[in-house]
Amino acid sequence: MSWLSHLLARVNYPMYCVRTLSERHILVAGGGGPAKTGIANTLEVYELLYDKTTNSCKARLITHYDTGSRAVMNMCVVDKSNYCYQLFCGGMDGMCTQYDLKLNVESKRRESSLSPSRRERTFSETSLRRRRLSSRSDSIDKENDINANNSPTAVPEAEPLKQHSRKDSKPKMTDDTNGVPDFSFDIKQQKMFKTDFNGEESFQKIVKFSAEANVLITAGSDGHIRLWSLPKLDQILAIKAHDNEVDGLDINGNGTHIVSVSRDSKGFIWNTNDGSLKIELKYELPVDKKSQNGCRYSTVEGDINNVKLYTIMNPMVNSKPQKSSYICKWNTQTYKPEKLVSTGFESLSTMAVSDEGRYIGLGTLNGSVDVYIAFSLQRIYHLSSAHNIFVTGVEFLNSSVAAQQLTGGNDASLVSVSVDNHIVVHQIPRRATLGFIGSTAFFVMFMLIVYIVMSYSGL
Repeated sequence: MSWLSHLLARVNYPMYCVRTLSERHILVAGGGGPAKTGIANTLEVYELLYDKTTNSCKARLITHYDTGSRAVMNMCVVDKSNYCYQLFCGGMDGMCTQYDLKLNVESKRRESSLSPSRRERTFSETSLRRRRLSSRSDSIDKENDINANNSPTAVPEAEPLKQHSRKDSKPKMTDDTNGVPDFSFDIKQQKMFKTDFNGEESFQKIVKFSAEANVLITAGSDGHIRLWSLPKLDQILAIKAHDNEVDGLDINGNGTHIVSVSRDSKGFIWNTNDGSLKIELKYELPVDKKSQNGCRYSTVEGDINNVKLYTIMNPMVNSKPQKSSYICKWNTQTYKPEKLVSTGFESLSTMAVSDEGRYIGLGTLNGSVDVYIAFSLQRIYHLSSAHNIFVTGVEFLNSSVAAQQLTGGNDASLVSVSVDNHIVVHQIPRRATLGFIGSTAFFVMFMLIVYIVMSYSGL
């Protein structure tokens, strides 16, 4: 299925996480960490654009931000208002950093108010710069397919832009149509606070936000789940959830329950009001115990009254013959397993659920990417070795009509990132339907067959 995927962008740092900001913007983060290796720690925003030549989307870097000595390894986005966001990021030192992201429109307004003669001169200068960039970029090999056999229709990677410091997070871009500078995001660091207390091995592994409960939830290497009030970020609750580090965490839609899983094979449901244990997740497998590595709450086809829980499980110990990994769907009323499906012999590294709850995306330690139908847990997409090394993050693009138009009308699009520096998009086409004419023809043929059978039977 390599024809359903292509390279969106190639960066110069290892990426650990990806999140959607809007219908046409994605945020990626990563870096080399505190070691002085020359690899920067970075946040970047890419704009998605429709590409007529491939009937799909392409990505263009619009904002680059240096995070200093801390590499962002997990993050969550809080949508505050129209194109204004709060971003909470964590990593290896157990610290969580708050950033404010705001769409910058000043440059576009300023250019739009130019006199016609100056606007024409600006357009000419911009066109000249674009031609220079184009002639220089034509000499670079453009990578389209993720597999060795490249597709004949190449999708060019996003052109790298001039990097700038944290104090200047507004790169100057040029529009593809009229030479007017594009929008960018202003990124400003606000607060930093400690969320994990495991001594020198402190590591914040997860951060989540609940709009209903208006709390931030963090977890990490000390096995604790902590809830923080917003906007003051005061700790309001600490739950000793696991003896080992917490590997997966999520909160349900109404903000009443938190699910946590760990590699010790334990999974628990917690009450957010007092931190008490509601129930332990128990399952029966036809093989040895599994470590639970990820969990997600999701609605079913957007129905807020129908919520399911999904978890992924890997073998506890690597052994021969190889043992399968699993994905499990849980009933959130009884917290009993409803369906358990083997995903194959590749260990799972990350998961995501589409916003309407229709699809589940999985990444593996071998670099493969899978997409399952959430209702039946049937696999409908598989790309082996989508990345050269393990997948660190997957994220579905928004399911709105505007977002689907950017991707050529596909039913869903999944973005995956890895430490191989590649951002890849995987597309799920719309399921074919008969339509009115096809349905009518089918009905007529069916009735004709019934008539013939009845005639031969003498009925």
